[in-house]
Amino acid sequence: DHYGIPDIRDTKHITTFMMDEPVAPRSVSKQELGELTYYGVCAGCHAYKERLIGIPTETIKAIYANNPEGIIDYMNHPKNLREDYPEMPPQDYLSEDAKVAVADYILNTLRE
Repeated sequence: DHYGIPDIRDTKHITTFMMDEPVAPRSVSKQELGELTYYGVCAGCHAYKERLIGIPTETIKAIYANNPEGIIDYMNHPKNLREDYPEMPPQDYLSEDAKVAVADYILNTLRE
């Protein structure tokens, strides 16, 4: 019989689930960092052409064309500029590298 009640009473004998050695940091390119940040953070509220919680990314690209600093400033200090959308929470917890990378990704790489 491969199935049944396991003979586990407690986990006292398990000292740790930690690895013996830390995992080496993963190296990612600026474009990968931008893409990971966009899909991991931004895409939860922003779709490319559709209305979600935030304005479409296509609109962001039009507003901030050639102005990645404007996107970064808005990420750090958002303001409620549209009555029909909620104010975006600050994204100032992201590293500067991640903010620069995602602004560049939105403006120069992201397509429909």
